[in-house]
Formats: sequence, C-alpha cells, structure tokens
Amino acid sequence: MDDRVLLKVYYFGQILLQTSEGVKFICENPLDIVIPFTISFEELKGVICEKIKSEMSRKISYIPYWCLVDSSNLKPNM
Repeated sequence: MDDRVLLKVYYFGQILLQTSEGVKFICENPLDIVIPFTISFEELKGVICEKIKSEMSRKISYIPYWCLVDSSNLKPNM
C-alpha cells in the first residue's frame, strides 16, 4: 500500500455548498500536493505555504475537506 496521498488544494477560492452536484470548490489555480499519511497539521501548513509561496497559509486554522468515494461498488439497500 502506498504511504502517500494526493491533495488538491483550492486556495484563495470559494466553496459553494448547495449546487446541483453537491459541494463545489472554485479556485483559479488549484494546487496538487503529494504528502505522507503521517503528516502533522503544522507540517501540512508549511508544505502549503511553500507550494503557493505565501505567508497567508501560516494563518491556516481550519482546512475543510472533501473525500471522494467510489460508488461503483456500492450495493443498493433493499
């Protein structure tokens, strides 16, 4: 099993909560970051700051997230 995960970071963007597709993230330049599973919150903030080259990420206190689920293998409840 791989010990890393790919994150798509939408920084300085918007989150639209009630759309026809559910939640929608909007950002002009989303960023892909590969991180280990065992990264601390402080380390994650540092990686984000380094990748976007901004001091703003040092002020991160909350990271909303969305986890994709493969529904092709789900069985309907009967």
